[in-house]
Amino acid sequence: MTVRKIRAHVEMGIQTVTEYLDLPDGWDDWEASRRDAYLVETAVTLQNNEAPCGACVVEVDENDREIRVVDDNEQDGA
Repeated sequence: MTVRKIRAHVEMGIQTVTEYLDLPDGWDDWEASRRDAYLVETAVTLQNNEAPCGACVVEVDENDREIRVVDDNEQDGA
């Protein structure tokens, strides 16, 4: 079984810290611009000392192992 989650990562020196966060309620009903803004806000929240960071939606298994990145066109009702 797979579920969609937000993959958020922050680069710190030679290490990349990755977290998998639950999608907020109503994600599938949000417009693309609101989703993008939420991902940016998530990345900025996790940012540490201006380290490069980012966030996107991925499918993960029950052990939070990443299966694949979800394409923007798939997110509506996927």
